[in-house]
Amino acid sequence: MNIVASNSLQQGFASATHAPILYITLNGVLEPLGQSQVLPYIFALSRRGFPYALLSMERQRDLADEGAVERLERELGAHGITWAHLPYHTGGIGPVLQNCWALFWAGRRLIRSERIRLVHARSYVATSVAWALRLVTGVPYVFDMRGYWIDESVAEGRWFVRPFVYRVAKRLERRLVADAAAVTTLTGLQADDVRTGKLGNRAGKAAVTIPTCADYGMFAPRELSVVPPEVRARLEGKLVIGLVGSINASYRVEDCLRLFQAVLERRPEAHLLCLTQQPEAMAQLLSHFSLTQNSYTVRTVAHAEMPGWLSAMDWGLLLMNEGIAKRGSMPTKLAEFFAAGVRPVMAGCNPEARDWVRRAGSGIVLEDVTDAALQEAAARIASAVNADELARAREATRPHFSLESGVARYEALLQDLA
Repeated sequence: MNIVASNSLQQGFASATHAPILYITLNGVLEPLGQSQVLPYIFALSRRGFPYALLSMERQRDLADEGAVERLERELGAHGITWAHLPYHTGGIGPVLQNCWALFWAGRRLIRSERIRLVHARSYVATSVAWALRLVTGVPYVFDMRGYWIDESVAEGRWFVRPFVYRVAKRLERRLVADAAAVTTLTGLQADDVRTGKLGNRAGKAAVTIPTCADYGMFAPRELSVVPPEVRARLEGKLVIGLVGSINASYRVEDCLRLFQAVLERRPEAHLLCLTQQPEAMAQLLSHFSLTQNSYTVRTVAHAEMPGWLSAMDWGLLLMNEGIAKRGSMPTKLAEFFAAGVRPVMAGCNPEARDWVRRAGSGIVLEDVTDAALQEAAARIASAVNADELARAREATRPHFSLESGVARYEALLQDLA
């Protein structure tokens, strides 16, 4: 087992006011998701007196960037956070079990050496490890659910599609929920499921809703200095429609492209700006539509540069699938759009996410993605817009989606557990 760790934890504990916490995540903190949805929280909480040790699984391609690894080690060290990282293995059930086994032994070692008193586990696999650690060490855990992972896997046709395997997995889900010291969810819908016992007996225990948040200071509308000059020239004077993120079974990317085509028919100067870690897959999808190369741009962008790129967008497309699998989901992009002054165009996901778009008052909610619905949305996108709506939407959503509000909710939860 290959574990790499820095030695800065004791320095951070010296001035800490609470017992040490171990954060376990399979989402690498060298990846954009880890940088936006893991590090900002533990940095802020460490500044508020909660000492953290971080145990993550990192992709080999990320670990190969020695400069990025060294920079992150320095930043974590400045916050008094030890970072132990393991190589993430892919390829089926064997590598998954290998990952869990490695996390278990690394976690057990950290619990002993650093006197860990609470484990904060991100999503299901990490929580399964935390549950096993609780059995052998007695250290309680927080189940940070991040949605309905089992049902999402079934919706994507992987892991739990066989009825027997699904039933076993859902029984494990109930056990993880019931034995947790606390549960956090991304939506009030899933928190209600927890509180009402749909996911196991939670009598007298906490279930707290903390959505995927954005740093409203970082994602404030700004100058486009991070956007290369040649791209700025392509976007100047255009109606810029954004398509941001992964190409997977959750997102209706082809319907997004159909919607852009409908906008382009009304506004020939419209431009589609695609920001994704899968540029080849996006290019392949774009090739199926009658779009000229002058009407779109595809780029891969570092997370630190994302605020500047979002500032170039007028609208952001969030057309998603819906169902039980998405009942606990809240897209990170939604908070970032609100913060950056981008009008979201949303379909699917769940009623709570769509309701936030309506409450913000600056975007569009589609009840379906029929041709008629896409044409109606295109007409609204192509029409003149009121810039004052963006500032109002930003302030209306900030109390729920800002990083400071998310950190405050985690802090209150940790205080209660202490």
